[in-house]
Amino acid sequence: MDRVEHDRHPPRTRLLLGLVCALQLALALWGAAHKSLVQDELHTHFHASAASLAELFDDLQRDNHPPLGFLMVRASRGLLGDSELALRAPMILCGLVGTLLVARLCRRLGAPVVLGTAAWALSSTQLEFSTQSRMYALSALCCAGALYALAGLVDVGPARPRDRAELALWVAAGLLTHYYWLFYAAALALALLLAAGLGPRGRTLLARAWPSGVVAGLACLPWYLTTFPAQLASGLPPGMVRDAPLDAFEAWLRLFVWNVSVGGPVLRVVFVAAALAAVLLAGLGVVHTWRRGQHGRALLVASLGFLVPLGAGGAAAAWGRMGFNWNYVLPSLPPMVLAFAWGAAAGPGARLAGRLAVALGALLSTLNAFAPASEDHRAAVRWVFEHWRAGDVLYVAELQGQVFRQGLAWDYYAPRLARELPPPHPVPRRATLWFDVEDPAELDGHARVLVQGKVTEGMALVAHLRERYPDESLETFGWGVEVRVFRPDESR
Repeated sequence: MDRVEHDRHPPRTRLLLGLVCALQLALALWGAAHKSLVQDELHTHFHASAASLAELFDDLQRDNHPPLGFLMVRASRGLLGDSELALRAPMILCGLVGTLLVARLCRRLGAPVVLGTAAWALSSTQLEFSTQSRMYALSALCCAGALYALAGLVDVGPARPRDRAELALWVAAGLLTHYYWLFYAAALALALLLAAGLGPRGRTLLARAWPSGVVAGLACLPWYLTTFPAQLASGLPPGMVRDAPLDAFEAWLRLFVWNVSVGGPVLRVVFVAAALAAVLLAGLGVVHTWRRGQHGRALLVASLGFLVPLGAGGAAAAWGRMGFNWNYVLPSLPPMVLAFAWGAAAGPGARLAGRLAVALGALLSTLNAFAPASEDHRAAVRWVFEHWRAGDVLYVAELQGQVFRQGLAWDYYAPRLARELPPPHPVPRRATLWFDVEDPAELDGHARVLVQGKVTEGMALVAHLRERYPDESLETFGWGVEVRVFRPDESR
């Protein structure tokens, strides 16, 4: 890696970067302000709204996440309030800071700055998770920061203490944000060791980087020696289990595109083709960088961008307790867009393909920003309010609430809608563990019974109601978000 001493961009580049950032911010703010919280965000809200830090850390002993993302959302909630936008503000900021880091990273490592930056900023996947109050945008930002710091630890001139400190900071932050960062730390170590075996430049980079890794590990040690073992002992299932490792290959595509179905049957195929082109260009970029003798760059980017999704998918297949989902490997996006930009610089055809891929990514991001939420809990709760009748009975039963200690969508949205809509207001009952009721006889004799929740099919409560009420209708509000209405007969 050869250091580029100045990170200032030419005026035209700064103008284009400003336009990219403005579009990113506009799409992020619009999506964050008008979309309902999804179920995982309600999990974040539960922790962020704990009465005290002591209560938050006590709750996390029965969770399966590190604390940093929750602490950031908690701070934002204290400063800005409890709206969807306030809860999502920290991750929007992470996405914007990531854009600045990716721009400087591309300049430091000789990649087309505007193309690489736009590939990150306008990625529909990046925008999806930087507009959710989850930890994934922060996790990806940590990878961009670690790569940028490593780019400064080169063998030209003396190493700067700031780069070493930043590397330690970003790695520690990653390890305290998501447990998949254990894979990213391992990938960094592997790439540095392989680079050290290839020549003096790699050995110099390893010598300059390893103290930062030790400092990061020591900073995280209290958490990993205390709360992490308690979480493992709690026996909680993983957040998501996919068909790993086959889905690990799909994760490469998912880094560039998210929710392609919003484009309909034709554009869906176009968006997938654009993602495939982006991944192929990223592979081309790694190969060209290696052939130019820049082995350290190629190893770092290949390990973080390509290897981690495959390795994590394989590990999840071997140990299902770990889980695997595409958003867990979002930190692979910064190295992938860097490699993508390298590949797009390989020639006129590659440059055109890269520009088309970024343009189609921006189109998909725009469509997603204006589409309804993937889980529209707000609309489901509103439907119950607007269709409530005297004599109705409502049960609230959400899937994840049976596993994690977390708030329900009803608890978040019902008080807000009660201030907005006229009475009568529904008063819910709660299904007990695994969606059953203590006494099924309490379900008898009602004009209507409503069940509002997430993935209600298969609940014991629903089975009891089907035995008693022959007429059932279903309203859906995105993936798995439902309101079921049971009646004694077909009169409505």
